[in-house]
This record gives sequence, C-alpha cells and structure tokens, in this order.
Amino acid sequence: MPTIWNNRAPASSSLHPASPSRRPATAVSAHSIPAVHPGRAAGLVLLIGGLVSACLLGATGTSAMATIAAAGQPATTAPAVTAHATRQHPTNARRLVWVRYDRTRNSAGLVVGDVDGSHQRQLTRPGHGEFDNEPVRSPDGSRVLLDREHADGTVQIGLVAVRGGPTRFVDTGCVDPCFTDAGPGWMPDGKHLTFVRVVGPFDPVTGDAVSALQYTERLDGSDLRLLSVPGDYEDNGIRFAPGGRYLVLVRDQYIHGVLHFAIFRMRSDMTHVRRLTPWALDADRPSVSPARTGPTAGLVAFETNGGGSPTQGDVALLPLWCRNVAACTRGTRYVTHDTGTTKTSYAASWSPQGRRLAFAEEDGTNVDIYTIRPDGSHRRQVTHSPVPEYSPAWSQ
Repeated sequence: MPTIWNNRAPASSSLHPASPSRRPATAVSAHSIPAVHPGRAAGLVLLIGGLVSACLLGATGTSAMATIAAAGQPATTAPAVTAHATRQHPTNARRLVWVRYDRTRNSAGLVVGDVDGSHQRQLTRPGHGEFDNEPVRSPDGSRVLLDREHADGTVQIGLVAVRGGPTRFVDTGCVDPCFTDAGPGWMPDGKHLTFVRVVGPFDPVTGDAVSALQYTERLDGSDLRLLSVPGDYEDNGIRFAPGGRYLVLVRDQYIHGVLHFAIFRMRSDMTHVRRLTPWALDADRPSVSPARTGPTAGLVAFETNGGGSPTQGDVALLPLWCRNVAACTRGTRYVTHDTGTTKTSYAASWSPQGRRLAFAEEDGTNVDIYTIRPDGSHRRQVTHSPVPEYSPAWSQ
C-alpha cells in the first residue's frame, strides 16, 4: 500500500501542516520526511489548500454543549478507572508548550509560555534544518514528548521537562531494517510511550514499507510491545480517555482509490473497534478531554479536513461514547467556523481540567496560537510574533 506523510498546505503557504507533524513550507525542499503510517510507504506530498465543503454544521453556545452531552451517552456507565491509570491532573493550567519556526535556521523548536502569551522562553534548541514537532503533554503535565525530525528523514523521540533542562532522547531500539520511530504519545501511567515503527526496505516502485505499526515501551527503552492489529489501514495519534481503558486514534484507508481519515474508538487492547466520524470528513488529530465530570467529560476535540485533504479545517467536538457514525455526526459541533474565510484551525489541545482548548489558526499570512472555550466563546490570542507558531500542548 502506498504511504504518504499526510500534508495539507494552507492557502498562505506560510506553513506546511502535516499529520502527525506540521512545519513551515520553506523546510519542505530541504528534506522530505517520510510518513509514519502502518503498512504504507514513506513520502512527502504537498497539497494546495482550498475551501472546505463542510459535512457538518453545528451551533455554538451552551445549547451545543448540552446536545453533545446528550448524544454521547453510552449504553452503560463510562468505564471505571483502572489501577494503572494516572488519576491526578495538575491544578496549574497557566502554561502552554508550542512549536515556533526559526526562519534564520530553517528549523523549529519548542517554546513554553503562559496562556496569556507572557513569560515565553525557548524549551528546545534543535540544530539547523531540524524540526521539533508535536509536543504531547504527560499525564501529570510536567513533561512533553516530541518528534525531532532530521534532514535525512529519520526522527528521534525526545522528552523534555516543561520547567526546562536538556532534551533526552528515548532509545526505541530502531536498528536496520527499522527506518524510524516517530509519532509519540503517552500511556496512562506516564511511564510508557506509544509510537509508530516504520520498517524497510521500501519498494522502489510503490515506495511501500514492509511494515509500520504502533508499539509501546517504557521511557528507558525496555518492555517493547506491539499494539497494532495489522490490516489494510494505518493507525496514528493514539490518545487515551481518562481511566485508560479506552483510546481513540486516527485510521487512514483508501476509499475508492482516495486516501481518507477517520477517528476510531476502541479498548486499550485494540478490541471493540468503532468508527466515530465519516470518511468524507477526514477527521484528524483527536484529543480526549481529561475531565471526568462536567460538560466536557467524554468529549473528543479534533480537526476537520486533516491529513492529506487540500481544504480548510476547523476544530470540532464529538462525543466519545456515541454508538455509531450517524449518532456521532448528530452530536458533532464546531468550535471554530472557518469555512468561507481565509482561516484554517487545527491541532486542538485540552487544558488539564478540560475547561478550554488551545489550537493553531492560520489567517492567510501567519500562524498563531489561540485559546477558546469548548462552546466557541472567550477566544483569546496567545502569540503575536511574525513567525509561524503552532501545535500547542497545554502543560501545567
């Protein structure tokens, strides 16, 4: 099966967003980063942006939140907290970690700052032509995992404390014929990570990899285990629901010869699989609310028209416990409304208590970080710099 590192270039061409990574378009010619999609080949595709043909239109406000909650009620009560899951959430929700592009070095590093944009400081310092991408908050909010992309197409998985310090790279044991390990996420215990392993060689005609599967291991590189159930698809972006018994991920698959993306829910052992979004929506980058109670408990934030779709995107919410695609569609509501504008919104991240979302928005000239309430109100701009800043992760 052919693989791509799914990319959607915004209309301004100031950024080269990608799933699971987004980075400035100026870097594309310097190096093509292969995709991390199980069973498909590695390659880079630039797709030119256009206007979104929205599949769903939802209201905002309190009534919208109530509709989502009503649509998302499971047949039984939500799963109980398992013993291994992290139960605590940080009480300090003032900090964000995000990616800032450096045009002078053709690189991108992580920055940490308060949610009002103050007290910013550099967190990682990649070399010339290297890109730190996709920071993912640890369950306790004190650390972030990241991808460091190198010019040769390989990726190292890094770990850095939000308070600062050196970036430590996780030894995932990728040796030939393994090409790279990338796309990290956290297991609920905060001691294990998840990632995708791409194994070569690559077919010289189709570019197919031998395999690309989801794995988990401890942060010290031990206890490597396979998570994926191989099939005619690719799984990315594993994110766990509170309690750790269920997870969501993005699955991509060719439908009538066209690559599409959808969000799936399943148990942590990868059984009881259920698709939540229609293929035509190209839903990408899910983020599960950490709230256990309240109006955002059981909600999944995601971006529409993600991955390889050449259209605008919005941040939207859907109920985690909806029974089928039709019920999920009825319960989906948009947080942003970019259709018909020059804007596109993506990469939503929940605050530790699930009260707000941080996301990146491109306005046709630049990309900045914003925060917003899940009902679409109280929108606040975080960054105001002349360089692209994107992929926020709410830390602590």
